[in-house]
Amino acid sequence: MEPEKAVALRERARQAVALLIPDFPGDPVTGRLAEDEGAEEAFSERHAALACPALDPSTGTCDLYAWRPVSCRTFGPPVTIGGASLPPCRLCFADAGPEEIERCRIAPDAVGAEEEALAALPDPDGSDPETLVAFALAKGALL
Repeated sequence: MEPEKAVALRERARQAVALLIPDFPGDPVTGRLAEDEGAEEAFSERHAALACPALDPSTGTCDLYAWRPVSCRTFGPPVTIGGASLPPCRLCFADAGPEEIERCRIAPDAVGAEEEALAALPDPDGSDPETLVAFALAKGALL
């Protein structure tokens, strides 16, 4: 990635984190989410209109597309992760039958790139942390 794009992307991420911190369902210092699905879902609903900081506001395209995290790779299509077959987005596949859905199924991140990026985040207790793209970008884990 070009240095100017990386600087702009990190700044968008820092601005997003500043907006997210007040009601972040986890540790805002590390960006690690707590294990509270209800709080995480409510948080996601409250911030659904906030654009991902990886999206270039002038073009609407993802500056990280070639290196995007698994959460981005799995939005929409039917995916298989860890042996579990997850359903597709109901809006993206509204008129698709079961056979068509299965033909579209993917297994993202077959090479473990997301694990490598997550390993770059602070992990004081050796657990498997989950975070948001904005926190990872603001801390430089993906750049």
